[in-house]
Amino acid sequence: MAYMDKKGIFLVIIVAVAALVLGYFFGTKGKKTRSIVPEKESVSSNVRISVGTLDYNEIITYNRNILQKNPNDARALADIGDAYFGLQRFQDAIDVYKRVIATDPKDIDSCNDLGLSLHYTGKSEEALKYIDECIKGNPDYQRIYLTKGFILSVNGKKEEARDAWERAYNMNPVSEVGKAAQDFLAQNRQE
Repeated sequence: MAYMDKKGIFLVIIVAVAALVLGYFFGTKGKKTRSIVPEKESVSSNVRISVGTLDYNEIITYNRNILQKNPNDARALADIGDAYFGLQRFQDAIDVYKRVIATDPKDIDSCNDLGLSLHYTGKSEEALKYIDECIKGNPDYQRIYLTKGFILSVNGKKEEARDAWERAYNMNPVSEVGKAAQDFLAQNRQE
C-alpha cells in the first residue's frame, strides 16, 4: 500500500511538472522576455516573428532583408532595435529606435525602448527627454510611466519616480504594468 502511495505521489508530481511546462510554453509563446519593455510582433511581409521565439541574430537578418526591399519599414526597424536591445547592444538599439521614430513618430513602444536604451548607456537625462516627449503625444500609454519611474529612481529621484509609478498603477492596477508599478512602489517604500 505504501508503495502505491509513493507511486501515486510520483505520478501527481510528473503531471504537475508537465502542466507547468506546457503552461509556460503556451503562455509565453510569442512574448518578449524583457520585463519593462512592450510586447510587440512584426507583421512585415505578412510573416509574424516574435522577439523571444527566434534567435536575435536571426531576427536582425530577417528584418534586414525586409529593409532591402522597403527601407522605411518601421516595423522591421523596430524588430531590429528590439533584437539589439535583447543582445544588450544598446547603442545599436538607440540608432535604430531613432530611425523608427523618424519613420513612425507614433511608435510609442520604440520611444519607450529608446528611453531605456539611452538610460542603459548612461544618458538618463536624454532618455527622460524622449520619455517626456512620448508622454506628451501618448499620455494614456501606461508602460511609459513605468519606464520613467524606473529611470528616475535609478538616478535618485525617488519622489518623481513614485509619482510616475502611481500614475502607471492607477491607469490599470490589474494589468502586468500596473502590477509591476505596484511592486516598484512597494520596493521604493522599503528603501
